[in-house]
Amino acid sequence: MSAAGAALLVAYALVSPDAPLRGAALALVPATLAYGLTYALLLLVAVRLLSLGLREGTHPTHGRIGWQAWTVTQLMDRSRETLFPLYAGLATPVWLRLLGMRIGKGAEVSTVLALPSLTTVGEGAFLADDTLTAPYELGGGWMRIGRAEIGRRAFLGNSGMTAPGRSVPDGGLVGVLSATPKKAKKGSSYLGLPPVKLPRAAADGDSSRTYEPPARLLWARALVELCRIVPVFCSAGLAVLTVAALCALGAWAPLLSGPVLLGAGGRRRCCRSSRSGCWWGGTGVGSTRCGAVSCGATSWRTPSSRWWRCRGWRVRFRVRRCCRRGCAGSARASAGACGWRATGCPRRTW
Repeated sequence: MSAAGAALLVAYALVSPDAPLRGAALALVPATLAYGLTYALLLLVAVRLLSLGLREGTHPTHGRIGWQAWTVTQLMDRSRETLFPLYAGLATPVWLRLLGMRIGKGAEVSTVLALPSLTTVGEGAFLADDTLTAPYELGGGWMRIGRAEIGRRAFLGNSGMTAPGRSVPDGGLVGVLSATPKKAKKGSSYLGLPPVKLPRAAADGDSSRTYEPPARLLWARALVELCRIVPVFCSAGLAVLTVAALCALGAWAPLLSGPVLLGAGGRRRCCRSSRSGCWWGGTGVGSTRCGAVSCGATSWRTPSSRWWRCRGWRVRFRVRRCCRRGCAGSARASAGACGWRATGCPRRTW
């Protein structure tokens, strides 16, 4: 509400009654920035304050520490949607350090869901989309909280999970939809839930495209990721035009609001699969394009499978969307009966 209030104050100062549409266009960018900055500041203060006194151990679910852990998790989950341009990029480690997470130099972090004060990420580590670190475990009215560590140059795959008290070893790998084992040796790999040791021969690659990119690639990636704010402005502009269209319809608005909203949400998919180095130019562009889908198209989503087929997705019959809260809450829920994952969307399973 406070973030929306900041945006409305900016809009009120710039919108003129004589030319409301023109004023709304002028206020679009500053109002969107005011909303995002205010939301980020409030989230930062809330997570920092709620992390005070959050310690390891077993605590009552309805106690103070249980309430703090649950609230921090919910705030971190919501931030991945509202502040999506800050995730899966160069700004992500900076943002997570501000929230209290310990992150080493050169680490790559995507849309991680974590208790920041109890998570440590080593130098050069890689956390893929929708990873879960230092979550709480519930059982019998009690909540178990512990630290989670990701070692130096370790890899935690998409929807991978590092439970309380566990750590991914240096140079280790935990695969997609897999859990971190209780004990693991340096350089070992695991896959599955429960985890099974996976034979893996580490291959040497070009370090300039992985752990030691040159400055020119850093600047190029920063410029590309700066474009992530454009889909946010476009989504806000689409909302303004939608409201203007509904106002122009007058008495017909209740009858025609459905087609107007469907037209506003009409986007096609823009992400294609490929394989390349982490610091290859097309990787950053593809990430930005997928961000446009997540920031724009999924903000105007509908639950119909036919609607997603119109956007270009290949969706089989009788495929249902699983519970969003469950997918964000555990890797086990993401690996449930709904086995379809949406390309470019790290949170939703289909």
